[in-house]
Amino acid sequence: MDQFLKFSYALIIFPSLFLVSHPLDCISDKDCPSHMCVPPLYLKCIKSACECLYGRW
Repeated sequence: MDQFLKFSYALIIFPSLFLVSHPLDCISDKDCPSHMCVPPLYLKCIKSACECLYGRW
């Protein structure tokens, strides 16, 4: 029974880690969701992925 619970945990947790860590695809900065970064970070579309950057220069 314990092995089954560990196995089912692994089936739920590991795929969800890949979904969360996968960067969002974008074409322009407007494609990135505004809730992704907290101030003072801002969103920027770099190489078709949304990334949080510090500073606006």
